[in-house]
Amino acid sequence: MAPRTTLPRDVGAAVLAAEDAVAVAIALREGLYRLASPADVLAGWLARRAPIPPLWLRRHIGSASASRYLSIVSDAEALLDELLGRSPIETVLDLGCGCGAMIPYVQRRLPRRGRYLGVDVHEGCLQWCRKRFAADDRLAFRAPPLPAAGDSACGYDLVLAKSLFTHLMPAEAVDCLGAIAERLSGNGQVVLTAFLFDGLGAVPALPNPRQDGLVRHRYRCRPRAAVGFDRSLFAGWLEDAGLEVQESRLWFWPGHHAELSAQDVVVCRRRGARAALASAAPTRA
Repeated sequence: MAPRTTLPRDVGAAVLAAEDAVAVAIALREGLYRLASPADVLAGWLARRAPIPPLWLRRHIGSASASRYLSIVSDAEALLDELLGRSPIETVLDLGCGCGAMIPYVQRRLPRRGRYLGVDVHEGCLQWCRKRFAADDRLAFRAPPLPAAGDSACGYDLVLAKSLFTHLMPAEAVDCLGAIAERLSGNGQVVLTAFLFDGLGAVPALPNPRQDGLVRHRYRCRPRAAVGFDRSLFAGWLEDAGLEVQESRLWFWPGHHAELSAQDVVVCRRRGARAALASAAPTRA
């Protein structure tokens, strides 16, 4: 293991000062969006818009624009239909559920006795979800940590990790992939998104490299705001976790885009799951 590098005192102080300034700016931005939220609610009521998260929460997860939010949700639902087909889904684990963008889709797919667990670190998102979807007893929400892998409530047919790995540090990403693999049902699927790039080329949208350029960030002072990984590095993590890629949609890779306009989509199962399912299927006499 490489020795830990200690920043010079003046550099470390500068980094901390920058992080504090960013935190203050984000808090001020959230306050302004909260003040504007009643006007957004009125606009939605006049437009007879279906209930969506308030303005300040939409900005927290990405775009404050209501039309943009609805467009992203619609595109994600269409993609899930395409990727999952008619596969039965009775249990769903939604990691980084945010303010529940994918929950209406899940509600349509889950049977009456199905169950969904949404996990997020942001208490505002969790509170919104609990209030918005309180009438559906199939749904539950919590902050980390996840239920233990041996818990009777584990064994998920579908794990969603939309816009989660774009905010994780490398060690966290590795741990998360291992936790996902442990919690999949026998033929469960993982649908995750990430910024993947070719480590040999330039990545203009993620200009700040680390780990010999295999991990990159959008902002030096806010590394978690947008994180990308070399595709080969990420593939190795998947393999180490016992996950096997079934399908990929590479919309950011190889990383030559100037902006973070799209994420790559990766669909995985536990290694050998499809073969095990086939061997267990009855054969005709």
